Amino acid sequence: MKKNRLYLIAALLFASCCVMAETTWKLPAPQRKGGMPLMQALNERATKRTYLSQELTDQQISDLLWSANGINRSNGKRTAPSAVNRQEIDIYLLSAKGCFLYDANANALIEVNKEDFRQFA
Repeated sequence: MKKNRLYLIAALLFASCCVMAETTWKLPAPQRKGGMPLMQALNERATKRTYLSQELTDQQISDLLWSANGINRSNGKRTAPSAVNRQEIDIYLLSAKGCFLYDANANALIEVNKEDFRQFA
């Protein structure tokens, strides 16, 4: 069942990319300092199955996306390693506003589709 959901999401995203809009959601610069110490974060790591209904702020979204695959060096290399620096990872954000592709170079989200696909995730 879960595998079928992933295929459905992938198909929806692929279809959405074919009719990509040009709307860009510019994010604030990520906060690269501060936060919880690594050892504390590892110690407190836990899986949660409930979610708050409030939306993340633009700053929180920027920080999370940059942490996942943002550019952290002047030579364009990323926070997440990839084999031979191929950078084959694409990150999508699903929100009530629609589906967005993360553009690490511009630290922005590019609108892929205006529909809310969160129910399929």
